[in-house]
Amino acid sequence: MQTVTSEKDGKRMVFISGGTFIMGSEHGYSEERPLHEVTVAPFYMDERPVTNAEFKAYCEAVGRPLPASPRWPDMPDYIKNYPDYPVINVSLHEAAAYARWAGKRLPTEEEWEFAAAGGLTNPLYPWGNEPVDGSRANFADKNSDLQWQEHGADDGYKYTSPSGVYPPNGYGLYDMAGNVFEWVDGWFFRYDDKVRDTEAFKDGWGGYAVTRGGCYHSIAGDLRIARRRQVLGGGANASTGFRCVCDADSDGKPVFFKQAEKSRQASPREKNLREAMLAKNIRMPEGQELCCGCGLIDDNFAQMLRAVGFTSVEQYVTWETCENGGEGNWDFSKWDQQVEILRRNGLKWLPFIIAGPAYSLPDWYRASPEFQGIKCLEHNIESKIQTFWDKRFYHYIERFLAEFARHYSDHDIFEGLLFGITGDFGEAIVSVWHGNWPLNIPGIYHAHAGYWCNDRFARADFSAKMKEKFGDIAALNSAWGTDFPTFAAVAFPPVKTTPDDYRIDECTSPGRYIPKTPEQRRRWIDFIDWYRASMTEYASFWMQTARKYFPDTELYLCTGGDAVPWHASEFAAQSKISAAVSTPAAKAGVRITNEASNFINNFAVTNWVATACSFYGGIFSFEPAGQVTERGVVCRVYNAAATGAKSLHFYAGNITDNTERVENFAKNVGFLSEGGVTRDIGMLYPDTPMVLDTSRIGCYYELFTQMRDYTDYAYVCDLTIADGILDTLKVLVIALDGCYRKATLDKIAGFKARGGLVIGLGLHELYDLEGGQGYLPVLFNGVNSINITPQKERFNIADVAGEMTDFLESHGVTVHDGVIDGIFAATKNGRLLVMNYSGADATRTFKLPDGSSVMRTLCDLEIAYI
Repeated sequence: MQTVTSEKDGKRMVFISGGTFIMGSEHGYSEERPLHEVTVAPFYMDERPVTNAEFKAYCEAVGRPLPASPRWPDMPDYIKNYPDYPVINVSLHEAAAYARWAGKRLPTEEEWEFAAAGGLTNPLYPWGNEPVDGSRANFADKNSDLQWQEHGADDGYKYTSPSGVYPPNGYGLYDMAGNVFEWVDGWFFRYDDKVRDTEAFKDGWGGYAVTRGGCYHSIAGDLRIARRRQVLGGGANASTGFRCVCDADSDGKPVFFKQAEKSRQASPREKNLREAMLAKNIRMPEGQELCCGCGLIDDNFAQMLRAVGFTSVEQYVTWETCENGGEGNWDFSKWDQQVEILRRNGLKWLPFIIAGPAYSLPDWYRASPEFQGIKCLEHNIESKIQTFWDKRFYHYIERFLAEFARHYSDHDIFEGLLFGITGDFGEAIVSVWHGNWPLNIPGIYHAHAGYWCNDRFARADFSAKMKEKFGDIAALNSAWGTDFPTFAAVAFPPVKTTPDDYRIDECTSPGRYIPKTPEQRRRWIDFIDWYRASMTEYASFWMQTARKYFPDTELYLCTGGDAVPWHASEFAAQSKISAAVSTPAAKAGVRITNEASNFINNFAVTNWVATACSFYGGIFSFEPAGQVTERGVVCRVYNAAATGAKSLHFYAGNITDNTERVENFAKNVGFLSEGGVTRDIGMLYPDTPMVLDTSRIGCYYELFTQMRDYTDYAYVCDLTIADGILDTLKVLVIALDGCYRKATLDKIAGFKARGGLVIGLGLHELYDLEGGQGYLPVLFNGVNSINITPQKERFNIADVAGEMTDFLESHGVTVHDGVIDGIFAATKNGRLLVMNYSGADATRTFKLPDGSSVMRTLCDLEIAYI
């Protein structure tokens, strides 16, 4: 075995001679297929993963902070006290930086898999095909406290183990299975993907990075060398480390990079950027709010935020940060220091008050019998997220809010309060994916997109609510086509999964239930109605309790996602209960956290909240999911301005990363103002058809986005229709056929009878959920309606734009835009607010609210009133 010692970090590296092999596996998940032949050139690989001591030396050499230590009671101060253990909590970016400093690089997936095989031909594991046991690797054995532990194995460790404890593979490489996952270079694509575009990863959360090898919390099957674990954004987590490689020259000698990473002193560019920020002195329009999401700040950073226009700072004030020392041992000192910095620099505070997500729970509470986690229908595995069906938890929410209000009795520091009530991150949705940093405090937990209602409190609530709804078990069985003997025996609809849907530590799809009969449809709708109503009830408790303790403060419920049925969110209902706690002194509403940098996509996922909050008299705010591009800064300002948002949220880097972002924001900030938006057209939110057939969700969102390029419009849904939103509109567009609630269809028929216009787009059938009555003849016979049905099965709004405009204008409704071209218009304060997001300068004719027409040339990325 040929080895060398690298000069920079002193690690022993093993020579891998390269060769051709069959990559992938037919024994694992779908992303491991198809099998394909790969040739790898000779290279050197670190014999062991990078250790805490080695990474600590690197941090000291370049002036970087140490990675965070995990919250492991038996292994305190992990980074410093366990020098020979593999480093963790290092992101993909940070691992690559270490590799550059050491004159190396991260391995490719091909190199890693070839090396892991140790010279064997297509083995399952680095040692061959023999089963995993405690003598071969560190994984979820009897020492683990996880629900998927292998009770019959004993590897000697609960968490990580020192590098090199277990036998090496045929190439002399240690820990190629278990202990810690390892970063590889590049982003995740399926092996047969033809297009591999990484530009899109610069927006939103970014793409998925890849780790290999399994770790201390993995099941045995995840130690297979072909296993490809995806990590959103390449973020740091407590299960992932790395090792490095370098190329070999033609003589088999290592080739190390000459340039090394320099010390992290502020560069002249960074200093100039800061000076440019401080010189800006941007001020928001009167009454408008610009919130910066960030961690702990100092005076310098606060000054920069104030200079570029931020009015407030949002920070994650979790229950854990205030009472982790034991029940009743409140400590707000961390936040007191931040409040004083904000006061000194003329900024307000918008604390994100969080209790319910796993990372927000104090250690003492999570270890107590009081804690009860949500449990999924798909696998019947409990999460570390508190179930909101357990009403005992309401007591802990109220005492947290009460103590917070008592401590910060001077409410003048608040611009508002934001509430994170559940889920992985703090939105009013259930667990939907496996994040990175939310695991750092509680450790690994079961998480995926799915139906999280299988704990005993949820099951009891479902039985009780169905008894309340039906009264008699015979009535329920008749409606659902079931034969339950009692309400206590009533069960959830059976959801089905595939082998791909069970992962320990990455995102998977929810279970599926495809109703095929009217009875099955009613059963599924009743289930989803209850599921969403449970979240709404929980959110309502938060908002009402918060109002009791903060009578003069703006309140926001945090929600997110796109309201798919497995999220348990119904945006109109969340907007209604939030607006209901508004007072003359302080309004309340919803902050939705799902924007990125594409305007029509942002509109599609935020407009339900914007419409409902406006209708119910609440306030609303938009937040990005993560990264925002330079162009995205402009489209986010336009979405807020064109819908009348009270507040807009950016993470600091979304604006301050470069001068182009600052300039784009400064140029357009004056368009922000609350309210003032008028809309004549509504589009029916096809909730029931999408709940019954989730495969149609993508199709309808495509129509959402295309329709926004044609004209501005409101979303109308079952709840807002029941509450009278159609009385505020002139036109209703229905773009998805299928099954709707009878009450909704009857309201639409009444709207048409009163003179409202109804437009159908390619509707072939329209019937009610309860009785199956057809409504196409009811809605599209006679005057005031048209069902535009192009010849082709799949059509774009552009195909019907002309016919739709002719119909509307013949009935006296002005279409201000009407062209599908990346140029957008909205009516605000009696004027037309437009944006050119097409990518090129353009000259267009718009119809103004007074009926006149005007031609206007708009530069690309320009917002203007005309």
